[in-house]
Amino acid sequence: MSQYNQIGLNEEIDFTTGSAVLHESGSLKLWLRKEKNYLEMVSVNNPGSKSKTPPPKSLWKKWMVSEDPVKLSFLPHVPDLPVQIAFPEPLIVPAGKTIQFYYWLPSWISVRLGKQQDLSLGEFPSQPMSHTWMGNFFDGELVYEDFPAVHFSPEFSESFIFICPVEVKNKAAESLVLEKMLIRVNNLSVYSDGNYFWLNKMIFDYGKGNELLDVRLPNALPKDLGKFTLVAKAINPDRKSLLLKTFTPILMKNTLILPNK
Repeated sequence: MSQYNQIGLNEEIDFTTGSAVLHESGSLKLWLRKEKNYLEMVSVNNPGSKSKTPPPKSLWKKWMVSEDPVKLSFLPHVPDLPVQIAFPEPLIVPAGKTIQFYYWLPSWISVRLGKQQDLSLGEFPSQPMSHTWMGNFFDGELVYEDFPAVHFSPEFSESFIFICPVEVKNKAAESLVLEKMLIRVNNLSVYSDGNYFWLNKMIFDYGKGNELLDVRLPNALPKDLGKFTLVAKAINPDRKSLLLKTFTPILMKNTLILPNK
């Protein structure tokens, strides 16, 4: 097969015998082709590749598929590990103030089959992400590390990039300094505004001594951000787990004080 029809993100098609499709998100390319009784797929994540055809001698994964046609879709998916966000410059929340900001997180792409999208052929990162170890040798975990820019308005990027709103309330009488935060993405749902994908808003309350008092995850994004539809529910809706190791307040010198928004 030399002709691959391109399929977009969050798009569903009837995948018939003899068909071949290509999905692109970021540096990720997924090729799928279907014969009468089986389906094959190959993935490549190469930021420098512009080829629209699979590499020669690609290793194709194969699944037996009895339906013809079968429903096929490519859905945005949260990463398979928590993500540690490292701010380019420390964020300072003045005493008694609240700041809201947005950061961009590369999505993963879930390849789904079936009318209910209940059969997953795998999840693939739209962009390569580096790993890091958070915590000490005995009590730590493997996470992804990201170094995104921080925005104070919901500017838009590529459709495969999640827009993530965060609100931090400092209820203490002293300033709160934030250098890194850990986002447990399994607790977050995915929404769409028709053009871009969002993760639900996260609200963090801090008290005296930089103590994390509470974490709230609204069931939907605020109405002032626009009209949204739910694309995927949180994998782990247990919100209490976000209270652990989420924000790491670190006192530093020569920090940049950002205006209250």
